[in-house]
Amino acid sequence: MREFQEIKIGQVIPKFIGHAEGTLFNFDSSGANMIVFFNNPMPDEIAQFESRKKFEMRMIELSGIIFITAKIGNLDWMDFPYSPHLSKERPIFKDIRPGMGYSITLMLVNSQNGKLEHLRFIGMSEHFSKAFKNVAEGALRKPFDKNSYNMNLNTLFARYTTKQIVNMSSHYFKIN
Repeated sequence: MREFQEIKIGQVIPKFIGHAEGTLFNFDSSGANMIVFFNNPMPDEIAQFESRKKFEMRMIELSGIIFITAKIGNLDWMDFPYSPHLSKERPIFKDIRPGMGYSITLMLVNSQNGKLEHLRFIGMSEHFSKAFKNVAEGALRKPFDKNSYNMNLNTLFARYTTKQIVNMSSHYFKIN
């Protein structure tokens, strides 16, 4: 079990200083973690992560890769490729009680200086949580090779845009 670590808006996370722009998705004992790295985000970009802003999340599995996509506020769709095999700790997907879902910690990090610009907690819908659990547990039952995963990921990024992946996704939930 992981030791609790407090994080707060404005905090500088040294390992994120100079991080490439992009996204990370992980699932652990605390739920889903979605990190978006922007190089020196503008105030309007930071504002899109606020709790009163729209949030939509979709999912599809392509060639053994789970693609989580998210629309945060009025920003463009973002993709968060995921394999539970790449998690630091083997994920445990708890059973989902009726009316409940997994939690998401959504973070915006300024990759230029490692500063946590925004933090938002979101609850996935019950339906989406169950679909995610089924896909992720299915992935864990299959053999995994990191080189094959990376080759498949590069092939899929060459073949599809993020918007095409969004349109192919079969599972979704949204907060208006």
